[in-house]
Amino acid sequence: MSQLDLKLLVAPVTLAMADRPRVKVGFEITNRSAAVIDPKAWDAVLLVNGQRAPAWDLTVQNGVHDDTWTQLPPNQTLSMSWPLGEALFEAPGDYHLVLQLAGSESKVDVRVTP
Repeated sequence: MSQLDLKLLVAPVTLAMADRPRVKVGFEITNRSAAVIDPKAWDAVLLVNGQRAPAWDLTVQNGVHDDTWTQLPPNQTLSMSWPLGEALFEAPGDYHLVLQLAGSESKVDVRVTP
């Protein structure tokens, strides 16, 4: 069993093209071990319809982060989200998002209408 619980956060999951700027995409990583661990949040990979999302990579790997990014205490959760709707959802349609980290996956389906 993994030491981490991983959850992909997307809100809202049904939206119109005009609503893309308000869409937040992120994660929750919970340490289920008895020790402080490095969750390696920078290594989280987001696939959108099977393709790696460069906008996610740039967002997650840059910026200032607190100590929980490298030292997550037991039973604590690291949670972050960013406004990535315009970058991830370029046209109306159905999108299958898969977040991968340390052998864990979390999935969310998103529908974008015209």
